[in-house]
Amino acid sequence: MPRFFGLTSDYMKIVHDQIFYLIMNGNWNYFDVYDLPVKIRLWFVNKLSDHFENKNKEMEKINAKNKRK
Repeated sequence: MPRFFGLTSDYMKIVHDQIFYLIMNGNWNYFDVYDLPVKIRLWFVNKLSDHFENKNKEMEKINAKNKRK
């Protein structure tokens, strides 16, 4: 029987993955993240992801520079 109301288990897995990500890397607690509006939670997840991507790029540049020496 199709479900017309409520959140699917796939969606809830994504939500809990985001909660885990913010708790482990963003100094949040579970209830603060869980109570965030969806758009704001996604904004924080995207900003944190961008931060780590930029940090990795900087480290790659430093490692490449050190290998040339």
